Amino acid sequence: MTNLKNTSNTITCMYFEKKYEQKPQGTECGIVQKSLRKTTITIPDLAEGLCNGASFKPGVLIGGMGAKNWTEQQLFGLDFDNGMTISEAYNKVISLNLIPVFMYTTFSHTEEHHKFRMIFCNDTVITDGAIRDKLQATLMGIVGGIDEKCFNRDRLFFGG
Repeated sequence: MTNLKNTSNTITCMYFEKKYEQKPQGTECGIVQKSLRKTTITIPDLAEGLCNGASFKPGVLIGGMGAKNWTEQQLFGLDFDNGMTISEAYNKVISLNLIPVFMYTTFSHTEEHHKFRMIFCNDTVITDGAIRDKLQATLMGIVGGIDEKCFNRDRLFFGG
C-alpha cells in the first residue's frame, strides 16, 4: 500500500470556494456540481475552505463530473456518520500510523452524533484508476466505521 502522508503542501482537486452556511439542497447541489473547477490549492487553504462551507471532489475530473472522467487523485476522504466519535476515529488512524492532513465536521454534526470527515494526502499523485480504487478500499477497510457509499471516484464532499 502506498504511504498516506503529506509530503507536499499544494495539491490539485476539484474545488468550489463558495462557503455555504448549511448543506446545499436541491438545485443548490447542481450549482455546486457545475461550479467545481480543477484547482491547485494549498492544504491549509483547502482545509480552511471546507471548514467554512466550501465543497470539493478529491479526484480530478476532466471533460465532465462523472466517475468516467476521473484522471488523477492525491487526496482521499473518509466520511464518518455511523456513530464513531471523532476521538475514536482519530485514535484508530493514528494507531495504524495514518495521519490525516485535516479533519472537519459536517453541517449535521452534533455532540450526540458525530459526523465528520478525515482527509488524507498520498505521497504521490495516483493516475491509475485501479490503484486509486484499491487504495480507497484499503483505507476504508482498515479504518472501519466509514460511510461505504463514499467510495466512488467522483465523490463530492460538502464542507461543514
